Amino acid sequence: IARAIKPKDSGTVTSCTLHHFSDACETGYGQSSYIRLVNNKGKVHCSLLIGKSRVAPLKYISIPRLELIAATLSIKVSKMIREELDMEIEDDVFWADSQVVLCYIKSDVRRFKIFVANRVQQIRDNSRTEQWHYVSTGDNPADDASRGLDSKDQDKIKRWFEGPSFLWNKTPRWSINEQANQLSEEDPELKKVVKVNSIQMRNELLLRV
Repeated sequence: IARAIKPKDSGTVTSCTLHHFSDACETGYGQSSYIRLVNNKGKVHCSLLIGKSRVAPLKYISIPRLELIAATLSIKVSKMIREELDMEIEDDVFWADSQVVLCYIKSDVRRFKIFVANRVQQIRDNSRTEQWHYVSTGDNPADDASRGLDSKDQDKIKRWFEGPSFLWNKTPRWSINEQANQLSEEDPELKKVVKVNSIQMRNELLLRV
């Protein structure tokens, strides 16, 4: 396992970004964070900085809520890395394979029930909505943190330690403006709108007194 995040032949680093992936399933949730370095010759190098996984609570929690908890975990790890890593970081990029969670993050906090609203507010307080992007499940290394990884699966092991292949592209894919799906008005985490009708009644007898 390569421990150095900056190879000896990397030259002068011109760009340093952090990429945080999150995922959840019925049994657990987790995240993984990578550092992406670009040198003065345009060469890209990515490596794993830290990964965390948690067992899902015994009390049932819906998958969107677990995905949101995992996204919140990425925020906490991002803050910790910035405090500990002695390097100039250009930006943080957050990745999730749940379109629902991305819709939560990019929506008005006041629309949601307390559980979701509190976590979305924490995410919004520590990141910008444009930092959040969609990644397919097949490209999401945090899927291995939530579901586990077989030592015989060499492709996934490589992805876990080096990040998904698109991070190694010279042209960042995340620079493309992504359009998140619209949040369904039937989403169970949305507050219900209560309509109240009032009727004004006049007592003519009292008015005549």
